[in-house]
Amino acid sequence: LYTNPLFLADGYHIAADSPAKDAGTGTGFDYDDIDGQPRLMGPATDIGADEFTVPRPGQPQMDFFVAGYGSDELGDGSLQNPWRTITHALSQLMVPDLVLHVLPGEYSTTAGETFPIVVPPRITLQGEADGDEQPVVIGDGVNPVFASDPQRNYGPNTVIRGLTITGGTDGIVLEAAPGIHCDLLIADNVIEGNDTADAIGPDNNPLGHGAGIVLQGNATEEMTGTVSPQVVGNVIRDNRGWGIVGNGLGSPAIIANTIARNMASPVLEGSGHGIDLAAWNAEVSQPRLARNRIIANAGWGLRLRAEVITIGGEDVASQQQLVMVSTLIAGNRLGGVMIEAVGEVAKVPASVQTLIHNCTIADNYNFG
Repeated sequence: LYTNPLFLADGYHIAADSPAKDAGTGTGFDYDDIDGQPRLMGPATDIGADEFTVPRPGQPQMDFFVAGYGSDELGDGSLQNPWRTITHALSQLMVPDLVLHVLPGEYSTTAGETFPIVVPPRITLQGEADGDEQPVVIGDGVNPVFASDPQRNYGPNTVIRGLTITGGTDGIVLEAAPGIHCDLLIADNVIEGNDTADAIGPDNNPLGHGAGIVLQGNATEEMTGTVSPQVVGNVIRDNRGWGIVGNGLGSPAIIANTIARNMASPVLEGSGHGIDLAAWNAEVSQPRLARNRIIANAGWGLRLRAEVITIGGEDVASQQQLVMVSTLIAGNRLGGVMIEAVGEVAKVPASVQTLIHNCTIADNYNFG
């Protein structure tokens, strides 16, 4: 390297705009840098003993920033010098318990985003509004906008908050592989305009659900993946599929959301419901709903199902135990609430237990 490598004061850590960054010749390494951090953090390794990551060693910074005026190449994630894309920023945040502030602007493929944006555990995405100007994350139309990593455990210290999320096959997809739990916090977002009608795969099946939020827990004979997020204070509207749809759940808490005007998709039979939760594994699913407004959806306001399926040649029954309080369900086209147990009930009974208290279920088109 025949130029100033722009070391920090310690003489070997490199700055964000160092010419040594991504300037090495290798692309595959099984050893770490001088700090014990993964050696390959970009398209190529960095020259020298240090692989650039944030926060910098010795740097107490816990808050990082992306903005429409930022730069992935020259930014360091500070408020004064932010990155441009959420995709790049998350690739740089290699330690837990950091906050990525998303400043107002559009974050899309035009800006350099790659979808789905997979949020790591123990990271907070915090949208920052400026008056009426919001940070808007616009998907590519063939992938979800945000997703979890189904092989990693998540707790409520992973947060997606304060964003407008639109233009994906789904807004947010939370998935847990067998033995994994996915329990993050989704709060104060507007999740709208997600649609899979024009995203058809080579097998002629839709590439997504057209949902605001998808909850997917997977199971084997030995293990079950559970998805138990806290979904709080969101507006989930005008998606062409579902508001919230889930299969194989844990204990999701869905609190103080407005779930409205979600439409049926022409490529997805049985879609259009505000909330549609199905338990299809041996675990007990315990959804908790409180203070929601579920209004003017094309299907049911709430559809709740327990199903019997076959795993390893054995019939396995599921159980749903719903608690719903202080919720308004009104103006939904198919009806207010549908609760059903599906499967070979005479052999292995699926079951649904409900506690519905202080709710208003009114003015739905067909059934209460």
